[in-house]
This record gives sequence, C-alpha cells and structure tokens, in this order.
Amino acid sequence: MRIIALAGISPHALSELIKNHIKTLNLKSADNLLALKSVDVGDFIFITSVVKDDIIPGTEGIIGRVKKVSIVHQKIQSEVSEERECVVGKIQIEMIGFGTCVDINDMEVLSPTILNVVMKSIY
Repeated sequence: MRIIALAGISPHALSELIKNHIKTLNLKSADNLLALKSVDVGDFIFITSVVKDDIIPGTEGIIGRVKKVSIVHQKIQSEVSEERECVVGKIQIEMIGFGTCVDINDMEVLSPTILNVVMKSIY
C-alpha cells in the first residue's frame, strides 16, 4: 500500500503504541508536520524510528490508522530558544499492525515521505 510515513519517532513512543494500541504523538519535525498536513482521520500511516534520510526498502515500522490530527501553535520559554513560539503537530494513532517498506515514492526535502509498504503477517 502507498502511505505517508512519520520518521524518526522515538523507540519509547513506538513501544507505548505497541503496548496500548493507541498513542498521541507530539511532533515538531518539519517533515513530520508536512506529513500531518497530508493525512486525514481514517487514513493509514507508517511510523518508524528510522530517520528520513536512512529509510530504505526493508525498513520496518508500525502501520496505524489516524484517529485525530491537529496542528497548533505553542508558546515556549524565550530563555531556551531564539523564538517565542513553535508549531506542534498532534496525531492520535491506532495500531493496526507491523509493516515493511518495499519502495520509496517521495522523499524530497520539505515534503511528506511517501512509501510503498506491505503489512507483515503475524501468526
């Protein structure tokens, strides 16, 4: 299946998704924010801890279904940053299963990562 990917997600967040079968992620990466702009509730999404530049055919991850998605402004403390606000994407994902990337459709800078992924059978 041809689906959008979220890359560079922490192993801890992936473990929580596997354990609870549902997880809300707070994302700040520009590529992942662009991915959120390209998905709707009900869409499938591929989630991996592998960073975007390292995704190759054979990269494994989780296939999930989007339950909620939003992009919001958040104020940040000016002592730790040159800026006073940032954009944060929130996506609630329901785990469907595990998948493997078989081909890469689009990995341009500042565009969503689009992959061809196959679902792994679990017996």
